[in-house]
Amino acid sequence: MSTTKSKAAVRAGARRCVSACLHRQARLVNRGDISWHTQAACRPGTGVDISGFFATTRQIQKDPALVKRTLAICDGCPVREACLHAAISGNEYGIWGGKTERSRRKVARSQPAAN
Repeated sequence: MSTTKSKAAVRAGARRCVSACLHRQARLVNRGDISWHTQAACRPGTGVDISGFFATTRQIQKDPALVKRTLAICDGCPVREACLHAAISGNEYGIWGGKTERSRRKVARSQPAAN
């Protein structure tokens, strides 16, 4: 079985990625300051494949290394902490701040509750 994708599949994936990124930005704008997002490793225009940030369970099952590749994008990101905070405070889905949803729930549970 070939691992190459058809041009149509690649274009469809790119459209989903751009749509997800724009949706992510819109949600952040609605919550306040997103100035940190302009420095993010996953921001539009960097040429980074962001398809894994909002991968479905089916996509992850087909390509188990997808999550690792996506988390690697976050490794050197200068705004990783701000991104993680935004995800935890906004209850976001997908990968944010170098954490999956499951690992963010662990981080959130370990933080003291705000009064």
